[in-house]
Parts: sequence; structure tokens; C-alpha cells
Amino acid sequence: MSVPSLRKFEASYERCQHTFEAQCRGPAKGPNTERLSKAWQRARREFQKGYNDRLYMGLLIASLAVVVVFRFIIKFQLAEAAGWVSFVVLEVYPKLHPGSSLYDTSAWALTVRLWEGAVTVFLGFPGSGTLWLIGLVAAVVLRVVYRRRGGFGAGTGSGGVQGGGGRRSSGGGWIGRLLRSGTLAGPGGSSLGSRRKQTVLRDLDV
Repeated sequence: MSVPSLRKFEASYERCQHTFEAQCRGPAKGPNTERLSKAWQRARREFQKGYNDRLYMGLLIASLAVVVVFRFIIKFQLAEAAGWVSFVVLEVYPKLHPGSSLYDTSAWALTVRLWEGAVTVFLGFPGSGTLWLIGLVAAVVLRVVYRRRGGFGAGTGSGGVQGGGGRRSSGGGWIGRLLRSGTLAGPGGSSLGSRRKQTVLRDLDV
């Protein structure tokens, strides 16, 4: 689905008009110019209505997306509140003013200008939509991986001391059992002395 842009639509008409002016010759040029102008006005009215509807629906979806992203993924309350405010305004205004259209307000005209500027800056080159989508998905994936790694690191750090203590405790019991059973032997093959065994066992108990 292509991004709605009134500027792109007008640019396509200007290219068509320039081609017509450069290639059309003869007595039929005058009537055809008038027909082209009427067709342009009719097409622009139809495009304008569809453009406003698509932009309105896109803003609603974007508001909900902002709420979800900044509530469950990035945790930024100010951005989440802005998403809620924009969603409520877009939903409530048509119900509070049934006799007027949102598309005729100065706020909507400012929204259209901001949208057209954003489309020109961020989506004004071929393949820009796919590129930004890939970048957004990559950012979300990196964020999730970063949070999971941070959680694993914190869990490992807190559990590492306990685990280390557990391993030392289990290791001490293992060595103690070997010492008690007389499995560890000295260089001559005989068991360790009783005094040395008592010293090691006392250290392990401590």
C-alpha cells in the first residue's frame, strides 16, 4: 500500500501537463487543455477525500501503536500519554462537532503540512518504506535482545554468588566425604594424618 501524499499526486499531474504541453500540437490542443483541467479538478476532489480518510485512519493506528510501543517495549510515559491524547482527540472531535468536518479545521491543515513534510524528508527516495520498516523491526529486536541479556546478566550476577556458595558448599561436602572415607592419600600411598584431616575438616566447617 502506497503512502498517501498530496504533493506526490500534484507532482504526477504536473508531469502529465508538461508532457501534454510539449507533445500536443494542432487545433485540438485548446479543447483538450480544457478537458484535462476539468479532469484534474475532479480527480483532485476525489483524491482529497480519500487522502483525508486514509490520513485520519493512519493517525488513529499510529496513536495506538505509540501507546503499545511506549507502554510495553520502551517504557516512556510521556510518549505514551501523547499517544493517548492524540487517539482521544481524533475519536472524540467528530462526535462533539457533528455539524462540522475535522478536515476543515486549521489543526487538520497543520497536520497535513507536517505529514507532507515528513513524507518528503523520510519517504522521498525509492525503497524508503521498506528501509524504514526493516530499521524499525531491527530496533525492536535489538531492544528485546538487550533487555533479555540484561535480565540474564542480572540473574547470573545475583545467582552467581549463591550458586558459587552452593558449589563451594557441595564441593566442601565432596572433599569432606573423601577425607572421611580415606580416599585421598599422601605421596607414599598412605592416608593423610589425623591432625591434617582434622585441620581441613575444621576449615571446611568454617
